Amino acid sequence: TSDSGSSSTDNITNDNPPTISGTAEASSTMELFHSGSTSLGTATANASGNWTLTTGTLANGTYNITAKAKDAADNISAASSALSVTVDTGAPSITVIADQIINEDSSTGAVAFTVSDALAAVAALTVASASSDTTLVPLANVVLGGTAASRTETVTPAANLNGAATVTLTLTDPAGNSSSRAFQVTVNAANDVPIFVKGANQTV
Repeated sequence: TSDSGSSSTDNITNDNPPTISGTAEASSTMELFHSGSTSLGTATANASGNWTLTTGTLANGTYNITAKAKDAADNISAASSALSVTVDTGAPSITVIADQIINEDSSTGAVAFTVSDALAAVAALTVASASSDTTLVPLANVVLGGTAASRTETVTPAANLNGAATVTLTLTDPAGNSSSRAFQVTVNAANDVPIFVKGANQTV
């Protein structure tokens, strides 16, 4: 089965139409069905018994696909066990994150945002971060948290630096569809308290 995203074995794909392959008796004609009776098309097994079928375009959703084989004598096999295939071409969604203004040597605290997807379980959605200025905002200083639909990000700029950086969060679903949300972190300069360093006693 054509598969995309983080796993190549979960039968979740954003390839539409999807491609399905299998094995059968050599030169037999395969017909695929979803929901038991709706034909998805036919394919002919080669001399080694391998066959491949690209279906027509399908609506997003999960399909239980079965196959039947017809040999040269027109004998038709019983239906195979069902293969569950999910077609998902829709991007997940991430809510707007407001720009953050903080003082030097502080952090944004945990800023909340919400993720969602029309098909995928929200717990299966992954978030990755990027920074336009990794000197001011190193990636290690962008900490992601939360579970399911409720997520957080905490940005702690590097010490004793000020300026502005754009942080981009990219949300990806199991089919490999993604969407991004960017926000700016502005770090105001701070007037650090001076430190007096006592020197050696002086004799004049």
